[in-house]
Amino acid sequence: MKRTKQPTGYIISETPRTVAIATLDSGNRKTGNMVQIWILHKEQAPVAAVQSGADEEICGKCPLRGERGQDRTCYVNVGQAPQQVYRSYRAGRYPSLLRLPHAYAAVFTGRAVRFGAYGDPTLLPLPVFQLVARFADGWTGYTHQWRDPLFAAYRHYLMASCETLAQAEQARAAGWRTFRVTPEGEAQAPSEILCPNVSRGVSCLDCRLCHGVKPGRPTLTKSITIPVHGSGAVHYAEAAQ
Repeated sequence: MKRTKQPTGYIISETPRTVAIATLDSGNRKTGNMVQIWILHKEQAPVAAVQSGADEEICGKCPLRGERGQDRTCYVNVGQAPQQVYRSYRAGRYPSLLRLPHAYAAVFTGRAVRFGAYGDPTLLPLPVFQLVARFADGWTGYTHQWRDPLFAAYRHYLMASCETLAQAEQARAAGWRTFRVTPEGEAQAPSEILCPNVSRGVSCLDCRLCHGVKPGRPTLTKSITIPVHGSGAVHYAEAAQ
């Protein structure tokens, strides 16, 4: 008998213009083999969306996305994994879980999840977020939308992405833990520690500190910093102004 090939990912959220896809296996050495969630433009491949400016629909006002591909400082190489996931999506290789909430348990139970391998995770409706987190064995996630009070509830799942210490202080005052990219050699504030992947080579799968503020915690856990990295690092100082 011919064995049915198992899906490599699933659609977990969709709007008329965007789609969120969870892929099940990852060879990313930094994160480890976490479930990766990608938010993609439905009508434009990631490279084309960056060049046209349509990536704003999935990345919001993130200062690291640049302007139509110019001065881009985001560490994500959209021509690699995001482009491959998009091709598979357009080829119809990802079944949808949108009308199968019971199936989330089978997909996510016992797995660590990386919210937002590409795209801002606040594009996931909060009930979808809560459903995935209910079954997941931990997660990581980051957002540049922390200033918007509409997304305040996401602080229980996501880190506020910050580029300056002043931004980090503002975010923590609003109840967020922060993930701050720093110029090489800049020291951490008392409320911050260096990313364990940098300091000790620990993968995100084994660390999972970037999980936001757990409900019921009386005080904020330490926030995280990481030296600027990736192909756009050369433009980072200008973008962080």
